[in-house]
Amino acid sequence: MKRITLSFLILFAALSGRAQQEFKFKLESIKGHEVICPANHMDVNTYRGMPEKVKQAIQNKGQLRPSGVKKATFVVDYIGFPDNAKASFQRAVDIWSELLSSDVNIYVIALWQQLGPNVLGSASAATFYRNFSGAQKVNTWYPIALAEKMSGTDLNSPNDYDIVARFSSDVNWYYGTSGNPAVGQFDFTSVVLHELCHGLGFVGSMDVEGTQGSYGLGSSIPVVFDTYIENDKNQVLVDTLLFPNPSTKLRNELISENLFFNSPIAVKGNNGEAPRLYAPTIFDAGSSVFHLDDNTYSAGTENSLMTPSAGLREVNYDPGPIVMNMFADMGWKSTSILHTPIKDMETAGLVTFETIIRTDTTLKNGTAKLHYLILDTETATAADLDLTKATVVDLNYNAATGKYSTDLNITDPTSVVIYYLSVSD
Repeated sequence: MKRITLSFLILFAALSGRAQQEFKFKLESIKGHEVICPANHMDVNTYRGMPEKVKQAIQNKGQLRPSGVKKATFVVDYIGFPDNAKASFQRAVDIWSELLSSDVNIYVIALWQQLGPNVLGSASAATFYRNFSGAQKVNTWYPIALAEKMSGTDLNSPNDYDIVARFSSDVNWYYGTSGNPAVGQFDFTSVVLHELCHGLGFVGSMDVEGTQGSYGLGSSIPVVFDTYIENDKNQVLVDTLLFPNPSTKLRNELISENLFFNSPIAVKGNNGEAPRLYAPTIFDAGSSVFHLDDNTYSAGTENSLMTPSAGLREVNYDPGPIVMNMFADMGWKSTSILHTPIKDMETAGLVTFETIIRTDTTLKNGTAKLHYLILDTETATAADLDLTKATVVDLNYNAATGKYSTDLNITDPTSVVIYYLSVSD
């Protein structure tokens, strides 16, 4: 039987006569890997307090976001932690809670373990997801906490953790709040703030083995962090025409000392320059690429939290503007269009296109749109798949349901409808 095909973000490799090939982007997940953060035994003795607005919000139990936008809520399971370490950990949680927004709880398992010499801690997103409703980039892995923030719903099992974080039980830690560690101590809250940042999204999948550089966590698909990495020639490292995955060419870039995070907000907020990443000539698995360059952002400066190692008496309760702008571009401050693709239909008739739009900013009035093409499956060719010629209609907001929608009358039972939704903020 002929069927009306309604396709949300579907690409056709070929569409000629009756022959057509569809590529649908399905929801998938993959396990993460830990980022290891070593100790720097140099006594740097620096202090950066938490951002003033965060401090005020914590003290006054207020919040930094517009009314109705929920701050991030962390639920932490402590394994083997002493009580004073728990209190210090919670200070880092409180800071991230005020800086980020999410309607979905972030579940963390914090492990107190022997991690070996010179390791302060490690962390990772437990799982990465792609092609979830609300994703800004198709076929791109997102860390689970960010994916759930963007989709507005739990994607993994209620029994699964979103972030796995480990901390050394052998380190001489400072747990206090005065910001004045003793000689020979590392500030625990600062290290927790750093590790949670990795679990929240300051992590990609770039790796080196022998002469080969690669990415994808065992797949060929990049993590969202990876998609912004460029060299000093503005060449994107996930461009496989320039740097095949895997390849020696990619490996050479990863050890070039010339890698940058080129995203719009991060560049705009950094005086028009892309933030420099840590890319030493000897690849350091777990540290290379997924930190800011320590020579550019030295201890005590406003963007130093996410450099690769923490020094003795280095206190930092501020992720810094570069990190927050990188997070904004990756999706932590964003607008998400949450839509369930409409299934194929066997008869012609009225079809309702419906979506929920979530935002951390402000939507521009009248910009929610449906864009669509209606093609005849008997005669359409690839040349007809020109979305610049799509018909555009308004999506109408219903305050009672909180949804945007519009109706479209499909009259030809042999047609294929290709559509997407858009909004401006």
